[in-house]
Amino acid sequence: MFRHVHCAASDRRKCASGSFRDLISLSAAQAARSSELFISEVTALTLEAFAERVAKLEEYVSTQVTPRFDDIENGHKALFGRIDLYFAEPRTQLNNERADLEAQLRKEHTVLSDDLNKLFAKLLAESRLLLEEMRQQFVEKVRERIHAVTSDEVAEALSKKILVIRNATRDELNSPDVLKIRHASLGELHNRN
Repeated sequence: MFRHVHCAASDRRKCASGSFRDLISLSAAQAARSSELFISEVTALTLEAFAERVAKLEEYVSTQVTPRFDDIENGHKALFGRIDLYFAEPRTQLNNERADLEAQLRKEHTVLSDDLNKLFAKLLAESRLLLEEMRQQFVEKVRERIHAVTSDEVAEALSKKILVIRNATRDELNSPDVLKIRHASLGELHNRN
């Protein structure tokens, strides 16, 4: 940008009446003053413009610029870290309570299973004793009946009754409930008396 250098009112006389050399020296002095004035004006304008641009940029960044993925990820990491710190103590308490509860349940399970095993063993022993007692009673009753009936009484009861027999069918021969008999031999008949 070029500035046109003008002579001040007091210097105009010199410009109009002076020599060319005076005009050049006067112009150089005015040019120096003008350049200093120009630099200070430009600096002032530049600082103001720079401050204004910085303010606009800050406003733009705060309203328009979206955060980067890394910023979001770092924010999430920090948030999750705070959440972990917040839940660390309750998590520890819950783990301790769970461990205590598991130990108590194990202990109660052991006591209950021991009680059930003892009760089962007791019931098994009682049932075996009761079964053995019933078996002995049955055997005694059978022995009493067997002793009550002698072979002579059985033979006498058979001789008094007449047995009616017939030939069995094939189905009856295969059945285990059918009494299978044969004719007595002469020797068996003579022995009977």
